[in-house]
Amino acid sequence: MVAVRPQNSVCSRTYSAKMNERFSYLAINIAVVAVPIAFSFEPQLRFFRHWLRALTANLLVAVPFLLWDVWFTAIGVWQFNSDYTLGITWKGLPLEEIMFFISIPFACLFLYENIKKFFAQAVKLQIATPFIFMVGASLLVAVAVGRPKLYTAICCGALAPLLLVLALTRYPRNGVLVLTYLIHLVPFALINGLLTALPVVIYNDAFNSGLRLGTIPVEDLAYSGLLLIFNILCYEWLGKR
Repeated sequence: MVAVRPQNSVCSRTYSAKMNERFSYLAINIAVVAVPIAFSFEPQLRFFRHWLRALTANLLVAVPFLLWDVWFTAIGVWQFNSDYTLGITWKGLPLEEIMFFISIPFACLFLYENIKKFFAQAVKLQIATPFIFMVGASLLVAVAVGRPKLYTAICCGALAPLLLVLALTRYPRNGVLVLTYLIHLVPFALINGLLTALPVVIYNDAFNSGLRLGTIPVEDLAYSGLLLIFNILCYEWLGKR
């Protein structure tokens, strides 16, 4: 005799699973800030003293990035999967996407402060500055001669002059910037990999090169660099006021 699972039980489990999925992007945001908050009171770092400055920098930088996000969402460069969000939106952006521009940069600034305090000399300025210049120049040439698609052109076209300015002015934190970016690629791969694999964010390849690192568009490397560098520059500027 074969036992038949009640139909309402199956539906209930399916509904429960879908409800749990809706917390996915929110859970990612919370997980991202959990580590820096938990270790902010470490006696040698005491990052909690910089919370206000970090959050102020996050908010200031978030404004242009959110406008960029609204525009790209509106024209279809990417879209968000409502199965993994709470359904609260602003200008087409899920609440969790807005939170992303606080949680990710906040965690990056925590990483930056750690590197600045404990590993500031790990990458010498004499090495970091030429490296930054070469990357910036390469991106500039690629944009100029490669006829890139919109997402590629804007990411690389914005990052290239920023890197060239940092190199030509010999910004004193170039070594720390390089090391912070390289180390941040580990959590970047995990978090962005999850967001694009579920997928929470769905990219339209008509607007990008189509090159991917797993499920991550290669342009996201430049996008993440822009977000990281602008937050660090703003954070340092606020520290001098």
